[in-house]
Amino acid sequence: MNDFSYLYTNDARIENLKEKIQWVADCFINNNVPNSNTNKSESNNFSTISYYFGLKENSNLTKAASQGNIDLVILNFIKKFQFPNPRTKDSISNEKQCGEKFAPLREIVKVLVQFYTLGHDSFLTIEEIRLFLFYNSAIAKRRNYNIVELCSQIINYRNTNVLPDSITVPNPSDQFWKHESRQIRELTSILTKVKCIKENNKILRLDRDDLTYQTKGLLFDIVTYDSFWEGNDRQSYLEYFDITDNELQLFSNLDSSKGKISPISRKSKYSVYIAAIRTKPFLLLAGISGSGKSRIVRELARACWPLDSDERKAKKPKNYELIQVKPNWHDSSELIGYVSRIKEDGEEYVYGKFLPFVAQAWKNLDTPYFLCLDEMNLAPVEQYFAEYLSVIETRKLVDGEIKTDPIIESPYSNLTKNNDADLFNLPIESGLNGGWYENLIHKLSFDNQVIYDQFKEDGIAIPPNLIVVGTVNMDETTFTFSRKVLDRAMTIEMNEVDLEGGLEDSPEDELLIEASQLIGDAAEGKDVYAENKEVCDMVIAFLKKINAVLEGTPFKIGYRARNEFLMYAVNRLMLTDDEDKDAVLNIALDEMTSMKILSRIEGDDQRIKEGLLTGLEKILKEQFNPDSNDENSTSSISLNKIKEMKDRLKLTGFTSFWS
Repeated sequence: MNDFSYLYTNDARIENLKEKIQWVADCFINNNVPNSNTNKSESNNFSTISYYFGLKENSNLTKAASQGNIDLVILNFIKKFQFPNPRTKDSISNEKQCGEKFAPLREIVKVLVQFYTLGHDSFLTIEEIRLFLFYNSAIAKRRNYNIVELCSQIINYRNTNVLPDSITVPNPSDQFWKHESRQIRELTSILTKVKCIKENNKILRLDRDDLTYQTKGLLFDIVTYDSFWEGNDRQSYLEYFDITDNELQLFSNLDSSKGKISPISRKSKYSVYIAAIRTKPFLLLAGISGSGKSRIVRELARACWPLDSDERKAKKPKNYELIQVKPNWHDSSELIGYVSRIKEDGEEYVYGKFLPFVAQAWKNLDTPYFLCLDEMNLAPVEQYFAEYLSVIETRKLVDGEIKTDPIIESPYSNLTKNNDADLFNLPIESGLNGGWYENLIHKLSFDNQVIYDQFKEDGIAIPPNLIVVGTVNMDETTFTFSRKVLDRAMTIEMNEVDLEGGLEDSPEDELLIEASQLIGDAAEGKDVYAENKEVCDMVIAFLKKINAVLEGTPFKIGYRARNEFLMYAVNRLMLTDDEDKDAVLNIALDEMTSMKILSRIEGDDQRIKEGLLTGLEKILKEQFNPDSNDENSTSSISLNKIKEMKDRLKLTGFTSFWS
C-alpha cells in the first residue's frame, strides 16, 4: 500500500479549456451529448470535462457555462476539486485508504496568498507543489495543518534543501501515479485562469501588479472556502460540486453587466440621478424642506436589490447610511474621526458611522453604497469634509478601475519604501504593531484578510461604489456653498412638488438599478473622448460658447467642469432608451448647465451684469429651441433657472442659483 494515491486526467486540454467547457454545457442544453459509438474520442473528452468541472444535465454550473460565465465554473473547480473524488471506483477506494483530504488548487492559492500576507515573494515551483502539498501528510491528509508553518518550511527548504518529516518522497521506481509530472502541470495550469496568477519556467507566481480589487475578492473567495465532499458516489459528488440558485443568479447578473449598461427611460424621475452618480458619485440635492431629498437616496439604495429580497423590503437596506450633520462640526473629527491620546492603554482612533460604512463598501464592491449627509450645510462643508473634498479629485482610471488617494494614509505605506525596515518590530508610535492604525483597520476589516491587507498597504481610500449625497436647504440656519464644493459636486435641484404624486403605487416603485448603471468606468474626460469623439466635440463646442460669455468673470469653467460635461453626456446617451440622440444630448447639456454653471453664479448687480445672464440665455435658446423665440415654449431646466435668477436680480439687486 502506498502512502498516497492520486488520479487526474491527461485530457483537460488547458490550451482551449474555456471553449471545451462551453461546448460541454451547450451539448447538455441542446440535448446533444456525444455518443461513444459515433465518436469515441469526442465522447471521452466530453465525459472528462463534464466530470471534473461538475457539469451535468440541468445543473446550475451547466446553466452558468451556457450563459458564457466560464470563469465561474473554473473558479468553482479551483475551490472544490479534491482528493478523494469518485473518478473511478478504484481511485476513490485507494485515496480514502490513504486518508487523503486535499483540495490541491485551493491549497496552492492559500500558500501564495500567505506568502503575500507575510511580505515574502509569492511563488511556488512545481517541484515545491509536488513535495510540500501532494506528498506532505500534514497537508494532503490534514494532519497538524498550519499554513504559516508550511510557508516557513518552504522558505527553509529553499535555503537548506532540508524537507520536514511530514513529507514522504516517493521512490522513482514506484509508478503508482502514472503521468505524475504531466498531470500536476495540467492541474496547476488551471490556476493561470485567475488573472493574478502567472506561470513561467515551472514557477507559479502571484503577480502583485494584477492584484485588483476584483482579483483580491476572487482570492478571498477561494482561501476562505473550507468544505469537503464526504460521500462515496459520483451523483453526490456532482451535487456537492454544483452551485446554488443564489450563486447562479448573483454571478449571472455580474457577468451580464460587464460592458453592458441597461437603458433607462429619459422620462424616469431617476434618470438624472443615475447619470449624475455614474459621472461623479458626489451629489448635492437642493430643495425646499419636505420635497423628498433624503427619501430618494434611500429609494435609490433600495432599488439596487431584487424585488423579493430582504434588503429591498427592509426599512434601511444595508447599502444605505444616513448621517445627520450637526451645526458644531468645524473639522472632520466628528465625521471621519481622530486619534485620541487620552486612553491609558495607548492611542486609539475614535470614529463614527463613516469609516465602517466605507469599509463595508470595500467589502461589497459589486453593490452601490449610499451615504446620505442630511442637512449637509448646517455646518461648513469645507471644514468638516475637507479630506473627502480633496481625495474625490484624485480619482483616476487605473487598469479599468477607478482609484483615489487614501482619506486616511497608512503609516505602513511609507515604511514599505524602506527595504531595510523591520516591519514586524515597529514601535507602537508608528500606528502599527498594536498601535492605533493597526487596531483601526483590524476593526474595520471585519476579519476580512483581503481588506485588512489593502488598508494596511494602501491606506483607507474611497471605494468606487461609495456614493455620497448631501441634502441641502437654504435658509437663515445654513451655510452657503463655496465654489470649491460646487465644483466638486453634481448639484440637482428638487423644488418641483407634485401634490398628487406618491398616493398610488407606481411602476417606478419596482425599479431595479444595476450596479453597472451607477458605478462609473471613467474618471476624466480623456477616458471617454476617444470612443465618443463626435459627441464630445459637440459638447466642447457648446462649452466654448458658454465660456465666451463668462470670460472675465470668476464663473468661467475649467477642465474639471469640461470633464464632467463630457462624461455626463456620454453616460446620458449610454443609459437612455431613446433613439433621438440629439434630443438626449440636449437634455444632458441642459441638466449639466444647471448643475455645473448656473449653480456657481452668485453676486450683486455690480458683479453680475444682466448681460451675462442674457448672454447665457441666448446660447441656451439657440441650442435647445432654435426654431422659437418664445421663452415660455421650452421646459428647459437651465432656461427656467436663468429667468428666475434675472427676475431676482432686478427685484433685489442680488441673485443666486439657490432659491
